[in-house]
Amino acid sequence: MLKSRIAIVLDRTDPRGTGAASHMILNSLESFNSEQFEYFFLTSVLGKISEKLTSSKFCVKYIKSSISEVSNPIQFAISVFKAIYWFKLSRIKLVHFYSDHYRDPFFIAAKILNLKKVIHIHGYSQDPKNAWLQSADCFIFNSNLTKKNPRFQEISEHRKRVIHYGINPKNYFFDPSFANGSKLVIGNVSAIHPAKCLEDFIKIAKLVNEECSVEFWIVGIVQSEEYFLKLKSLVKELKLEQIIRFTGEQEDLKQIYNCLDLLIHTAEWEPFGIIYLEAALARVPVIGNYPGGIVDIATDGQELLLYQFGDVEQAANLALKLMADSRSLKKLTDNFYKKVVNENSAEGFQKKLESLYLELLGE
Repeated sequence: MLKSRIAIVLDRTDPRGTGAASHMILNSLESFNSEQFEYFFLTSVLGKISEKLTSSKFCVKYIKSSISEVSNPIQFAISVFKAIYWFKLSRIKLVHFYSDHYRDPFFIAAKILNLKKVIHIHGYSQDPKNAWLQSADCFIFNSNLTKKNPRFQEISEHRKRVIHYGINPKNYFFDPSFANGSKLVIGNVSAIHPAKCLEDFIKIAKLVNEECSVEFWIVGIVQSEEYFLKLKSLVKELKLEQIIRFTGEQEDLKQIYNCLDLLIHTAEWEPFGIIYLEAALARVPVIGNYPGGIVDIATDGQELLLYQFGDVEQAANLALKLMADSRSLKKLTDNFYKKVVNENSAEGFQKKLESLYLELLGE
């Protein structure tokens, strides 16, 4: 039996593969082995993400069209025609867009050919009122928080689905050989960007440091140099240079997670937060905040602890309480680990997607 062919369009603004969706895909390629579908990955940019996909067994197609070329109608039209030709040649039936940009040549080509189109909403940057996006057959949201955002109210309910991210448990595990010695380490794993509210993490560090000796790591790529300088200035102002470490982007997050004794996530309105799943699999206890999409799959006091966004004193008190209570710590990490393995694996995520593909294709 011939397999139906699915094109996966990756985010053209994320050539390094550090965004949540790209990161999830790169760490879960095994889940794309399917008896019903054949997958092709498409991208408009070259970078680390395309290099990793090229080294796998999946077909990766590049359509030359950078963001700067969007304003050049001739270059963009050429890119669209290339995409149309490739879709027809490859007999693609459905296109799943992880890209935030409706002016992607792949999207326009899919619309012209009247292919089934699925758009993954993993943030708030898409413009739901745009005519191109309105032509999609289905919108997948990574959490109910994202789905309920007023920006997406005009999308008809029958075209909305919530499918939580999943990751491969084999890629994240607890390894005591990475232990960080006797020094306790509290980490925040996220891009250095104002949306991640890392100034709150620094303020939490000050409060915790007044009670016990702890090291604090901020792990992630710098996406805003201005914001990075603001954070460093705050660290200096609070005299925390000796305990706060900016590690920069890290290739091996498994090693990072295994060095952490606690993860505190400070972002406001985090659509889902795949780092929660990664920490759970590495058995790192987690403190997150309200509101956040993670409440779809994790319960405060059962799998993690939650504080009200912006309340740094509450977050610091939770951290101190958790570090002093080994029984509660073990309960949280065990519960969250089991929850992610059983309900948020990459394989389970892919099965939910394939069920949707079958429905849309009428197969």
